[in-house]
Amino acid sequence: MKAFILAAGLGSRLKPLTDELPKALVDVGGMSILERLINRLIGIGVTDILINVHHHSDLIKSFIEENKWPNINISISDESGQLLDTGGAIVHAKDFFTGSENILIHNVDILSDINFQLLEKFHNNNNNLVTLCVRDRNTSRKLIFNLENQLIGWTNTSTNQFKWVNNSTTEFHRTLAYSGIYIASPEFASKITAKGKFSIIDTWLELAKKEKIFAYEDNDSNWFDLGSIDRIEKATKFLKEKESSEKFLEKVAADISQISRKELLNTLVILPNKRSIVFLKKHLCSGRVKSVWLPEMLSIDEFMQKVSGFTLADPLKLFFNLFHIYKEIFGSNARSFSDFISWAPMIIRDFNDIDLHLANAEEVLKHISEARAIKEWNLDGSQLTEMQLAYIKFYQALFPMYEQFHLKMKSENIAYAGFIYRYISDNLETLIDQLKWKNYFLAGFSALSKSEEKIFGYIKDNRNTKIFLDADEYYVNEKDYDLATQEAGKNIKQLIENWKLPEFKYLTNRLISSTKKINLYAVQSPLSQVKLAASLILKNEENYTDSETAIVLADENLLIPLINSLPDKQANSNKSINYNVTLGYPLTYSPLKGFIYDWLHLLIEYRQDGNKQFRSRNLIKIFFSNVLISCLDRQQQSEIKTVSNYFITNNISFIERTELLKLFKTNAESLNIIAEIIFSKPTNSESVNRSIIEILLLLDEKLDENSPKNIILKEQINLFLGISKRFELNATGNFENIDLQTFSNLYFQLASNYSINLKGEPLSGIQIMGMLETRALDFKNLIIISANEGILPKAAMPDSFIPFDIRRNYGLPLPQDKNSVMAYHFFRLLQYSQNVALIYDESSEGLGVGEPSRFIRQIELELSKLNENIDLKKHLLNIEGNVSASEIIINKNDKIMLLLDEKAKKGYSPSALNTFIYCSLKFYFQYILKIKKEEEIEVSVESNTFGSIIHDALEEIYKPYVGKTIQIDGLKQILKNLDVILLKYFEKHYNTKNIMFCQNYLIWKVSKQYIENFIKSEISVLKNDTIEIIGLEQNKSYVLSTDNGDINLHGIIDRVDRPSSSGIQRIVDYKTGKVEQTNITPKTIEDLIEKTDYAKAFQVLFYKFVYQKSEGINTDLESGIISLRNLRSGFMKFGIKDYEGDIITDFGNLLSTLFAEIYNRDSSFKQTEDTKVCEYCDFKNICKR
Repeated sequence: MKAFILAAGLGSRLKPLTDELPKALVDVGGMSILERLINRLIGIGVTDILINVHHHSDLIKSFIEENKWPNINISISDESGQLLDTGGAIVHAKDFFTGSENILIHNVDILSDINFQLLEKFHNNNNNLVTLCVRDRNTSRKLIFNLENQLIGWTNTSTNQFKWVNNSTTEFHRTLAYSGIYIASPEFASKITAKGKFSIIDTWLELAKKEKIFAYEDNDSNWFDLGSIDRIEKATKFLKEKESSEKFLEKVAADISQISRKELLNTLVILPNKRSIVFLKKHLCSGRVKSVWLPEMLSIDEFMQKVSGFTLADPLKLFFNLFHIYKEIFGSNARSFSDFISWAPMIIRDFNDIDLHLANAEEVLKHISEARAIKEWNLDGSQLTEMQLAYIKFYQALFPMYEQFHLKMKSENIAYAGFIYRYISDNLETLIDQLKWKNYFLAGFSALSKSEEKIFGYIKDNRNTKIFLDADEYYVNEKDYDLATQEAGKNIKQLIENWKLPEFKYLTNRLISSTKKINLYAVQSPLSQVKLAASLILKNEENYTDSETAIVLADENLLIPLINSLPDKQANSNKSINYNVTLGYPLTYSPLKGFIYDWLHLLIEYRQDGNKQFRSRNLIKIFFSNVLISCLDRQQQSEIKTVSNYFITNNISFIERTELLKLFKTNAESLNIIAEIIFSKPTNSESVNRSIIEILLLLDEKLDENSPKNIILKEQINLFLGISKRFELNATGNFENIDLQTFSNLYFQLASNYSINLKGEPLSGIQIMGMLETRALDFKNLIIISANEGILPKAAMPDSFIPFDIRRNYGLPLPQDKNSVMAYHFFRLLQYSQNVALIYDESSEGLGVGEPSRFIRQIELELSKLNENIDLKKHLLNIEGNVSASEIIINKNDKIMLLLDEKAKKGYSPSALNTFIYCSLKFYFQYILKIKKEEEIEVSVESNTFGSIIHDALEEIYKPYVGKTIQIDGLKQILKNLDVILLKYFEKHYNTKNIMFCQNYLIWKVSKQYIENFIKSEISVLKNDTIEIIGLEQNKSYVLSTDNGDINLHGIIDRVDRPSSSGIQRIVDYKTGKVEQTNITPKTIEDLIEKTDYAKAFQVLFYKFVYQKSEGINTDLESGIISLRNLRSGFMKFGIKDYEGDIITDFGNLLSTLFAEIYNRDSSFKQTEDTKVCEYCDFKNICKR
């Protein structure tokens, strides 16, 4: 597209400004109208401009000659002899209307930000001859269009004058004001038949009879007619506001767009990171009407690698290289690779810091060595121990390791970042002079290391360099505002001073003067933060749903909860919300990582297990991994379930490899190949890595690629294949040094560096990013999550061998330096924002939470008081961070009442009634709906199994004495054969293969001890008394008549006996847990159903009630408990202090009251209020407790 600027007018409305100047050269906001328009046209890619002149034409010609814009052709259409008006000007310049390019005709006294790219696109798409830019504004002169926006007339409403294309019209129409801008196709001028001086309006109307002349209505853009002084003043104010609100990269793009194409070929733009390059390209291309020639752009890291010729090394490769150097130095005294790898990352980090900041490595490392030696020095003069000497020798070896490590990296042409930067710093002239670029744009720099400052400083001094810094008065010139020194400005002020940049682009004062809404949100948990962020997006009160919004995660671990919480659509609207996640989905959180981790853990356990067995529970975890299931067909899924059920049914906790493979051959033949790979013998880390590759390839082969849900899993498989290949490549010749545990640690350390790129348009939608990714970027709306002290900024630096004082002495980075960097990024991000939400966790759990970031305190106590245009509000919210634990209430309907009637017929045990007393909802789940806990492998003997074994064993021991008195000699004989009896019942209730392992062996010993102690206690009693066994494990039942009908009661009584000393029958209940007398001595009988503390008392009284009623016994019986953990208390008798009533009758009435509650249709089943009861409940996941 070419441009024709109409600048010939007299500018009568601008007198006296135009007495000595043409209106085109009148100043608006520090720049002439004409220069501002030319710059805008150049910025959108226009390369041919024609300007018509008349009034003070010589001044305009001189202006054009003096300002030689590069890479653009500006010519003059001279109307000095006669002013030809807007129509005659076109005819006079008809030679400009040739070729294939459209022509933008633009009045010089119009200032707008109309998108000319969209205007031309509309023009071309509609195949118009002329496209008139119009808007709905208040003016007397307007163009008339039909409902299809085709030109049909003109009117002057003040004189009621009309001009029509086809005489008068009665069709529906609309009037719109001309904006002083239009696009014409190149043949436009040739179609004009008028001569001399005339208005273009009549020409449009004449041509519209045959040609397509349409309106392009634009009411959203800013637009100013600069025809009067007051309008110029308004435009000047607008321009100042616009300039202060322009984003940093928009300004940089505007500067770059002024460079000629020839210069661009020799220009390099260097930015902090890759993301800022993407946004800069967007701004350079925005609104362009021609394809743009972009300069080459690199991030700092990319530039350094390109200049040095070195490749950034794989961390694993560096670890192995450093280990071999360490072994060469220490020989036979060297520690294993497994030990070495725990400090290798720390050594390399320290070497990197030394190189990055150009410290004298020999001095630093020798200083450390001497400091450590002094620390180990014995004040009493005694000799150092071998351990102390080895410790000192290690530190003495750091510099030799550093030197040899450098030589190794040079020989292999790979290195860590600090080495690369130092290498360039040491060879600046040679390396920089061989580069092709002559011009450099350095944009968005703030905190530079000494090596970076030296490298870019050399470029600044020796090349044509433009530097663009993004800073604000608030933290750069804080003394002008009587403020304390700002940590946010520490690094950028140092850079300004070192590079002698007293005046630089771009310094704003937006933090001090611009209008901002800042909301501080204090919530009660980490997850509450992401829920609040999602709520803010959903409500969209601050227009959070466009590319002007960024959600910044100070704690990137909240990425996955955030993604899972964000809404897809706006509230009360079907409008979709788009997101772009720049962080990527961390591979560490992926299901495939979990699968591989569980598998490696299984193999490590197998290697460590002396019996070489797999743990069944871990096997089942792998069997039912979502990853494995996704790759199996229905038959294979059924077979894997059969194998899993075999373990559960037979309660197998451990299994040998050969037996496991045999099980697969028998029950899951189609899975043999997978089983052979997964359960192969882990001989060493190399074979395990090969097995990982094999299983990944097999999973990839079996994965259904057509299923959308498998897309991310496919990507995970590819990434892990890459990791295994990298491991194989870098560890070749080193596998013998790596045990399985070390391999696992290294493998997942590598995986932590990878992420899955989630789909999203990087330049549209809400941006989700980390704090460092925001460098050089600006957003109108900000939501910053985890704005807590200790997170923003982070609390501490990584571990280091270099002590704090030595770091400070040699100019190496300190914690406060990291804080300064983060402070700059935070406040720079706030500069251009208008709506800010800062969310922090006010709870006292965890590290770094509970206290808002110091940056928030700074806003509250300083910035908001300095800038009166900041609307600061604080909100204290109590948002439930976990899944809602809403109350569950089950109302009784006809179906439930029928189920209760069935329960009445089948009968109630004391356990069922105690469950109702504890929690009526659990009673409903367990006894009415009959929901059962999913069967699992009982890895160790559970408490209920333990109780069953003890009860059955005691039944067999005392069975010979039913109807007889117990004999001491018989009991003594039992003690000799107790193992046989116990083994029998362990076989019945638990798999004997696992008895003698770990915890089960201890349980075996405990159960034996319990029974031995009980028998010995019984023998001690029998020396002074005789006991007759009346019955064992008796199942008694009784039908209780109530207002709700007959209800069956039943219970199994462990033992009924009669000591001769009292002659009273006893109902005895064995308890394997500890019971005290207080547990079965309530204060009132009502306590039995009103308090959960007396469940055991309720049970033994229930047994007494059912036994007496079923046996028709009217004489009082004793009921109580023998606790195998509290044998000293003997038989603990149930009783109520000072109770004088008929306990059987009263208990019957109590049961009737309880059943009245159970069968009351108006009474609902509800959760217990005592959450302690929920701790071991099988249904707590339903209740979310």
